[in-house]
Amino acid sequence: MVGFSKSSIKQQETARAALTGFLLATVGADKKYSAFADPTATIKGLTNRDEKWLEQQLPENPDRPIIAR
Repeated sequence: MVGFSKSSIKQQETARAALTGFLLATVGADKKYSAFADPTATIKGLTNRDEKWLEQQLPENPDRPIIAR
């Protein structure tokens, strides 16, 4: 694929694996993948974020300063 670096592809693979694990744990009720649905679990290569962090990162958040481009 032209224009994609290896790190981008690696990030896509990691995200795909995390999403698959989460869906198997929640929708599929597979206990083998329960760590993917646990917000306190640590999984190699992933960083857990909570709703409050996500809320702060949204561009609509009035408390977040707008960076001039």
